[in-house]
Amino acid sequence: MQQLGGGCRMTKLYLVGTHHLDMKGPERLEKFLGFVRPDVIGIETTEKRFKSTNEDHEGVERQMPLLRPLFVERYGSKKAEEIVKYLNSFSYELWVSSKYIRANPGAKLVFCDILHSERVKKECRNIWEGKVDEQGKFRKDCDLIEEAANTDFEDYQKRIDRTYQDASLGELGVDDELLKEALLSRDEEAERKIREAMRTTENAFVHIGGRLHLFGNYPNGHKNLYERLSDLNPVRLGLIEMDGWGR
Repeated sequence: MQQLGGGCRMTKLYLVGTHHLDMKGPERLEKFLGFVRPDVIGIETTEKRFKSTNEDHEGVERQMPLLRPLFVERYGSKKAEEIVKYLNSFSYELWVSSKYIRANPGAKLVFCDILHSERVKKECRNIWEGKVDEQGKFRKDCDLIEEAANTDFEDYQKRIDRTYQDASLGELGVDDELLKEALLSRDEEAERKIREAMRTTENAFVHIGGRLHLFGNYPNGHKNLYERLSDLNPVRLGLIEMDGWGR
């Protein structure tokens, strides 16, 4: 990881690469935001999806005092806590950022994504392992609780953590149209929004996005988002690096 500062000038731009299904994501991201204390957070979503997703999360939070005892009764204390943690990991980049903004008056959000094409929606469904519908909402016919109850979460998290070391694009790297729709056009929009916001950012700007946008090995001379913003001397890190902070 790069150093957080240099000389007398504080580094202003941080680019944080995430895995969207990281069960440790909420605690890792809260730890990072608490350390950096940004006045602006850029997130990989649109304003419409942000509002909708936060409403979903708030709904789950309201039900949790009733759900948790039911999970304990049915699955035992250890598995119940794993299920709660699993449910809280959904779209954690959005609700953790929202929580930070509410707790820090004056801090603000910047929405750094565009509406997805049908092909990108399909790819997102693959990333979310079939749990979301056409609108990116969790499918009502997908029994997440039973699935979670039968999941080995230790193995699950190890699999997630390994992906932080993988910069390959898979099929995105050999499909020019999908590469453009899923990564390049979205990186272009994120770059524009970040540069615009940086002009008025006094303290620190943190951009939170999928790891491939920041670490991906783009083909044919294309630049990922980190490379696009290299003139701003950003600090780039994978969210997993929070595990080593404060030790």
